[in-house]
Amino acid sequence: MKFLDKLGLVLFSTIIMILSVMAFIVAFGWLELDFIIDGLKYVIANEIPTRITIVVSAILGIYAMRCIFFNSFTNDSKAAKDNILLENENGKLLVSKDTIENITNSVVRNYDGAESVITKVNFDEQNNLSVFITLFVKPETVIKELAGKLQTDVKAAIKNSIDLEIKSVNIRIKNIITKKENTTSKQE
Repeated sequence: MKFLDKLGLVLFSTIIMILSVMAFIVAFGWLELDFIIDGLKYVIANEIPTRITIVVSAILGIYAMRCIFFNSFTNDSKAAKDNILLENENGKLLVSKDTIENITNSVVRNYDGAESVITKVNFDEQNNLSVFITLFVKPETVIKELAGKLQTDVKAAIKNSIDLEIKSVNIRIKNIITKKENTTSKQE
């Protein structure tokens, strides 16, 4: 969110909060409505408060129209963050992060030592691709061998599928999954 959008959100939220608190206070009789009316009469009757009110109202009105009718972010910029665009002489191909994550997950599922996987894909400004894999492994797994094979296979799978070079495949072993043995004692 841009700074002006945040500022507008804070301003409008503050105004709505003040109005709702004032309505609440008047509704319960803790503040007389005449007090509010006298304040409005003072603003209208005096020149300086009137000018300040007009300027502030105009600025807030213009800003409200900007927020309502002009979107500060475009779908193209969001699509650019979540996808990578590949072009060739025949046309364009838009590949989502989800597609790359699914390719990675399918490679990981082929390994017996990997129990469960969480994959995250990042693109930098130059569209360099980095894959982050979080694994839960079985106790008998040789982690160093598994990680090396996974890194090689993930790079090859993505290269073969979408012809995209990967900057890095980072693997994090989160935990070793141990299967609980069912111990039941038979009573005779």
